[in-house]
Amino acid sequence: MLNKKAQIGHTLTWVLATIIIIFVLLIFIFASAGLSKIKFIGVGELKSGLNEESSILEEKTNIAYELNNANKEIIKEAIK
Repeated sequence: MLNKKAQIGHTLTWVLATIIIIFVLLIFIFASAGLSKIKFIGVGELKSGLNEESSILEEKTNIAYELNNANKEIIKEAIK
């Protein structure tokens, strides 16, 4: 009952683990803050595959027709 060596070792382990966790969190916060200052992150040329001349409404209408061909007339009336 008077031997407290095991309690000291256990406590030191948890203190060290807590310090390591705080250190990792600080690194993450500084890295996030650094990346937030970057205005542009290049991903390359992104293209949607649509012609610039095509209308988004026309594309959505065509997709709606393909998904639900039975209600084609209802879709046309809703657009008008």
